[in-house]
Amino acid sequence: MDDRISHRIEVERAEELVSPGYLHIRSEPEMRSTWRVRRAALDAEFEVHVERDPFQPKEKTVGATS
Repeated sequence: MDDRISHRIEVERAEELVSPGYLHIRSEPEMRSTWRVRRAALDAEFEVHVERDPFQPKEKTVGATS
């Protein structure tokens, strides 16, 4: 016997789901272009962080509370 509970809903109609990002960007290529620029900036910022404060596995413990 299967004790799992299964839930099901039926949807008659739904509005189109649109990401808020598309409310001020005209097209998919423009969205991707702006994200590439933003992603490059985030990657550069992360690299600076890693240089300044590199992860040291022997000094940090996963799940430590102190």
